[in-house]
Amino acid sequence: MISEMNDKRHLKGVKATLNYRRGYCYLIEPPPTLDYAVLISTDIKKSFDKWQNDYKKAIASACSVDLNDLHIRQNIRIRPEGNTRVVDWPLVIYENELKSFNTRLCVGVCTGSTSTKTWARASLPVNIDGTVTPITTDCLEDRYKFYKDIASHSLDWLNPKIPYIVNKHLNDSIVQCGRRIDIVVIGVNDEDLAEPFIDLSEHSLTISDILANNDLDNKLSFYYRNICGIDVTLSDYVDKNNPVTESSLLFNLYLSVTTSSGYMEQRTVLFLLREKEEYTEIVGLAYDDSVEMDIPLRAGPILVKTIGHWF
Repeated sequence: MISEMNDKRHLKGVKATLNYRRGYCYLIEPPPTLDYAVLISTDIKKSFDKWQNDYKKAIASACSVDLNDLHIRQNIRIRPEGNTRVVDWPLVIYENELKSFNTRLCVGVCTGSTSTKTWARASLPVNIDGTVTPITTDCLEDRYKFYKDIASHSLDWLNPKIPYIVNKHLNDSIVQCGRRIDIVVIGVNDEDLAEPFIDLSEHSLTISDILANNDLDNKLSFYYRNICGIDVTLSDYVDKNNPVTESSLLFNLYLSVTTSSGYMEQRTVLFLLREKEEYTEIVGLAYDDSVEMDIPLRAGPILVKTIGHWF
């Protein structure tokens, strides 16, 4: 089986989905209290009406698409998450056979020692029935670069506005844009990937258990190299004697999905976090046999909430 896995042609035509996110951490000194977090988030929400056309222009420029082909869906909203106030901007949707996408901006105004964050997400669009139409693995690299450009340009447009809004309410605050976080989650509907992920999800095995099996280590590492574009041997990241573990973390998250067989089952997403000099990179990989093919889309918000207090 491994001889087949080492042949990249095995992946041709395999269905996949992806979700890309980029975020920036803001140091606000002194940090906002909850009352100020409410004021700042409310101000960001109110500003959307006067900003939305310029925001669409920034996306259209980044994507080289006609402004009139971008459509705004849903309403802007504020979500309380503990002492954090999260401002979710409406979805911006572009529907085209070659490069459809959904994109959304988000600002999490945090209190205490947790940094305030801006996020931009770009992903495959969700159909009316809640499913995501997959692409094939040979299209992943181009789509990844495209979504990365959307998120990058969106935040280049939004980020300069954050200090201005914060200082309207906290006059003497120091507002500094700091660490960048890049997240990509990829779901692959390939039965050859099923074994290690089902072992993680349903058989209560740990990541170390999985990677202690050379065949499974080779298989997962193959997918990270050829699907995620990262040249790694995953077992290095659980070996405490290997220096790569000092600036990295291998972890997983669980989701309940309805599989194509019609049963509700547990699936897992395996994440590799690596600290680079200028940013933090988090790459997630999943075996996605769900009816909706939406594991990457669903895993993104869970991951962001999980790592929120890490930065």
